[in-house]
Amino acid sequence: MPFVAKESRSSSSLLPPAVSNSNWVRSGSGWEKFIALRENLNRHIKRLARDSSNSRVILSNINNRNQEVESSQDQNKENESNRKKKSIDHQSCYIFLPRGGAMKTGFYFTIGEVLNRLDFSGAVHDHRRFNYVCRILEIITESWLFALSGLAQKNFFFILEESVTVVSETKLYVNRVKKILQDISKNLVKNPHFHVGSPKTWNKWLDLVKDWLQQLNAIDYTPTESGVDSLQLMDLPPDCLNRIVSSLANAKDIVNFGLTCKYIHEISEYTLRWERLCRFHFTQQQITSVSPKFLDSDNEVNWKGVYSRLCHRHGTRELYNNVLNLCNHCNCIYWTDGGHPCSAEITPEFSTRQFSDVVVTQQNLTPEEFMKLWPTP
Repeated sequence: MPFVAKESRSSSSLLPPAVSNSNWVRSGSGWEKFIALRENLNRHIKRLARDSSNSRVILSNINNRNQEVESSQDQNKENESNRKKKSIDHQSCYIFLPRGGAMKTGFYFTIGEVLNRLDFSGAVHDHRRFNYVCRILEIITESWLFALSGLAQKNFFFILEESVTVVSETKLYVNRVKKILQDISKNLVKNPHFHVGSPKTWNKWLDLVKDWLQQLNAIDYTPTESGVDSLQLMDLPPDCLNRIVSSLANAKDIVNFGLTCKYIHEISEYTLRWERLCRFHFTQQQITSVSPKFLDSDNEVNWKGVYSRLCHRHGTRELYNNVLNLCNHCNCIYWTDGGHPCSAEITPEFSTRQFSDVVVTQQNLTPEEFMKLWPTP
């Protein structure tokens, strides 16, 4: 009698029960969390609806259907706001880097696939990832733009479109996105014979960039209407104003905030505030090399002048709330709040004696370190 065994290559046999019972699902691009897969699908549908003529009707229908689905599947959740926050926090996009390079493994990732697999277009909707994505866009604009392939160009400009949409809705980070678009416009006109693709394609991107710049320039900062008896900024005590200015990490924001009135200008010129900025962004050796040149008549250091000189020479540090990480065990790149299916957690052999002394660590990748992982054009 013939024996019919279970297919050994089935998807359920590839993972242990700890993973098969979790919320990871297998798609065409790899293992993804079900919440992230659903959010990406909804975001794509909403983008198509935004481009159509009857977008309001379609969006309302999509929102109604999403609410019905969520109410049936998430009955035990507290409310809708917690659901949206949790869906953002648990978006999982990752890439397993091949060990040994393309010669040994036989495959590699291009920058266009990386931008798509790590969901940079969805990351701009999270304010914790926005500055990180903007810095990567700046690096691509400076060194990679002229050599991007067709897929990479499509993904790159789609991320820009989503960034402009977020900025138009929130009215935040306007100057940064505007500077990126201005640099892209200059590079599109510069050296057109070295660009990958036809001139018609690059002219199309140039027209899009000009439209986005006009859209950002048309943002109207209308002040809110307040009554006579409402609390104004100048009604706050000096300690509160000092705390507000201290929360600004960018020197340009402090200077511009000090230009509003004479009283706030005096608060923004506190010596201790500029000294803290200098010691945060620069090393003691860098400060010592410049500080003797900024001594006044009372033999006190002009810390604002020291900061300006060091900023011109070395630049400033930029902090990010949510970055990409590199797992040392499975060689996976993933977002900090997204997680990844690490083999140290899902492989039963990891708990045996031969793997018991392995310590799983992660490395925070700066935008510069992340771009160095891919071959430069």
